Amino acid sequence: MIFFFASAGASAAYLTVSEIFPMETRAMAIAFSSSSRDQDEMNWWLDRELSLIKNLLEDKGELDKDAIGEALGCKYWGPMRFRNALKEGVKRGVFHKTGRNRYRPA
Repeated sequence: MIFFFASAGASAAYLTVSEIFPMETRAMAIAFSSSSRDQDEMNWWLDRELSLIKNLLEDKGELDKDAIGEALGCKYWGPMRFRNALKEGVKRGVFHKTGRNRYRPA
């Protein structure tokens, strides 16, 4: 019951903010409305995705983006998650980009 009211309240707040305020203010209001628990969960999922990619590359060696995606079922991860995981993994040094859409273990 609480979830229903919370989600309805969030939807109402989003609609109110989106109709009254300019784009920059909307972005800040929506960003502040997400909880730290949501961010913790997103970080947990990102760490999990990086671990999956790292383990696959250590097992199979250098692979292209499509082979990684097929092996891990990344089309079910959600929009932009696979792409973001690849970018973040390279940024953190978990694995390396060797060429156009090719990755190898660190």
